[in-house]
Amino acid sequence: MAEWYAPFEPYAIQSTVTCLAMAKASESKRILEVACGSGVHSEFIAKNYLQEGALLVSCDFSNSMVEMLKAQYDKSVFTKMPDCKFSCDLETDFVSNENAVAELPQPALKERQVFGCMADNMRLPFASESFDCYISNMSMMIVPDYKKQIHECFRVLKKGSFACFTVWGRPEETISMTVIGQAREALGGPKYETPGYFHITQNWDEVRKEFIKAGFHKSVKSWFQPNNWWFKDGKDFVERFYKSNPLHAPNVTEPMEKKVAELYDKMEGDQLRTFDSMVILVYKE
Repeated sequence: MAEWYAPFEPYAIQSTVTCLAMAKASESKRILEVACGSGVHSEFIAKNYLQEGALLVSCDFSNSMVEMLKAQYDKSVFTKMPDCKFSCDLETDFVSNENAVAELPQPALKERQVFGCMADNMRLPFASESFDCYISNMSMMIVPDYKKQIHECFRVLKKGSFACFTVWGRPEETISMTVIGQAREALGGPKYETPGYFHITQNWDEVRKEFIKAGFHKSVKSWFQPNNWWFKDGKDFVERFYKSNPLHAPNVTEPMEKKVAELYDKMEGDQLRTFDSMVILVYKE
C-alpha cells in the first residue's frame, strides 16, 4: 500500500500546511506530529518550519512507517545542513509497553532536531505538557477511539498552545473515496454505504463536545478545505488510483472500469472534487 500511495502523498501536504499555519508551528519550540506515515511530511516540516532550538517529534503506530521515516531522513538534505539532526528509536515499542516513556532530545540553542518513534495516538509515551504545537493530519478518523486521542492531545499540549487536526470531509466532495462503491451499486452490486472514515464529520456535534469535555477552550473551530488529487479524467483515475490499488485490484472488471470512469467524469465535471478535508483547530488555555 505504501508504494501505491507514494505518488499521492504530496497532495496531502495541502492539509498539513494548513495545520502548521493555524497551530503556529513556525513559532513553536516543540512540535508533535502524530501518525507521521512515511516521513514525507515530517521532512517538509523540519525543512520549512523548525526554528533554531526547536524539536519536532514525528511518531507513528506502525514500526514499518517509522523505518520509512528514518529512510526518508537518511537521504534528506536536512541532516546535511549545519546544526540539523535526526534521531530515531526503532527498538522501543511504545505502543505495546504502556509504561514506557520516551526520552526526548534537547536541542542546543542553534540546533534543529527531529526525533522519530513508535507511538499510539490514544496513549502517547510523552510527559504531560511537553509540546506547544500538535499536528494530526488524516489520522483521527482511523483510530479505534477518537475520544482517547483528543484527551491525550490535551494532556501532552502546553497551556497557551494550539492543536490542529484534519479528517475526511464531505462525502459528496470526496469522489475518490465514494465513486467505486457507487459504481458497484449501479452494476447491481451491494447498496452503496458511505465509508466509515467520514464518521468524524458526520458526528461533528458529538466530537466538538468531546474536545470541550477534554478541557479545550469552547471556541472549537472547524471548516472544510479541498485537498485535491489531480487526474485528467475518469480513465486516468481508473488507471492510477483504482486498478493499481492493492485493495481493489483483485475485484477489478471491465464493466467496473467503464462505470467508475463514467461516474467519475459525471460527478467531477470541470471542478476538482477528488478529496475534501475537515480541519479542526483547538486551543488549550
